[in-house]
Amino acid sequence: MVISCCAVGCANRQGKANISFYRIPFDGERRQRWVAAISRKDWQPSKYSRICSEHFLQGQKSDDPLSPDYVPSVFAHTKSPAKRRALGSLGKYEVREAMKKKKRQASSKHEAARALLNLSAEINVLREVEEEIVEEASISETSGKCDAMCQTNLTSDYIESLEFECQQLRGDTFALKEKLKPSDLEQSTFENKMFLFSGTEDSGVFGTVWALDFQNTIATAGAGQQGIWRCSKVGTGGINVETGITNT
Repeated sequence: MVISCCAVGCANRQGKANISFYRIPFDGERRQRWVAAISRKDWQPSKYSRICSEHFLQGQKSDDPLSPDYVPSVFAHTKSPAKRRALGSLGKYEVREAMKKKKRQASSKHEAARALLNLSAEINVLREVEEEIVEEASISETSGKCDAMCQTNLTSDYIESLEFECQQLRGDTFALKEKLKPSDLEQSTFENKMFLFSGTEDSGVFGTVWALDFQNTIATAGAGQQGIWRCSKVGTGGINVETGITNT
């Protein structure tokens, strides 16, 4: 079936260059307005009815209810005043659309600028946070190095002092070992020295005599005198304690 324009006096058919065809709307109110504009006597469009683009002021239909091309208006039967009103309406509509477009563009630019400002502010905040993190990390690293250095210095000094003390102790121990001969620790050596200085080889008698001498020394010390004693053997197993006082 060949599609043709349903408008009175229009011979446009499908296949003609730069011509579009539109179905009659199914919406009740808009459908009635299209039928009234086509103005065919005793006519109701079918599902095959079409109208061409030459019957719209801008050469195509518009789905904007405010647009003059929401309903077709260019027909052979349209009177001049109606055509002028339609053209006037188209001019006003175009002006309004241009203003809306400028507002949308301005709004888009404003939104873009606001978005850039917000993004810039967020970047600045992130930079500040990053700088704070880097600064804290630097301070922490410096503090850690200082702590480690201080701990190392203290430990080193302490270790050096311990080593020095150990060396001194080893030297003192070696000196004592040199002075103290092993023979000095033998019992016979001790008894000989005890007899040499006290006159007795009995350690019990030596202790008793030493106690008596100590008491005598305390009694005579105030008078500037020194007590002396010596033991000698009397008979078999007898002990004679000789004491004396000498002036100092």
